[in-house]
Amino acid sequence: IASVMLQKQAADAIINSNVHINHNKELTNSNFNIYAISKDDAKLVLNNNAHILNGMHQSNAFQKTKGLNLSPNAKIITQPNLFIDEYDVKASHSVAVGSINQDDLFYLMSRGLKKEDSEKLIVMGFINPVITNIDDETFINNSSISEVVLPSGVESIGSKAFANSGLKKLI
Repeated sequence: IASVMLQKQAADAIINSNVHINHNKELTNSNFNIYAISKDDAKLVLNNNAHILNGMHQSNAFQKTKGLNLSPNAKIITQPNLFIDEYDVKASHSVAVGSINQDDLFYLMSRGLKKEDSEKLIVMGFINPVITNIDDETFINNSSISEVVLPSGVESIGSKAFANSGLKKLI
């Protein structure tokens, strides 16, 4: 499962995401990756849960959460939980939440990009692992992702995302 969550709202706007993955059979696998972006005064609360029941040997449960706060008041709260009732399993979780790296921003701006376009390009790179696996062009082109992350001149998040952006030469 791969997911991108975007939140851009007022201070009282909160999105609570609760994901529960239950391993009810032996030899099962789950791999859950979530990429969260929070902007303005928005708050995201991410509860990711995987449960491997007793007797479900040789099952695997992996969770990865990455968060990007785009403004000082934006918040992403993550709660990765692994409930393991079996010994013969592999399970892990990881979380990384931060803001745009100022060195990356400086690098892109030193190449002639405006600050806003540089930030949007960095955000596109952040969510690229999920976006590149979406095959539904109708969903991609009509989603709110484009309002939040696409540099000016870019009309699509799909494979032609950089075609008319003027950013193609940098990649």
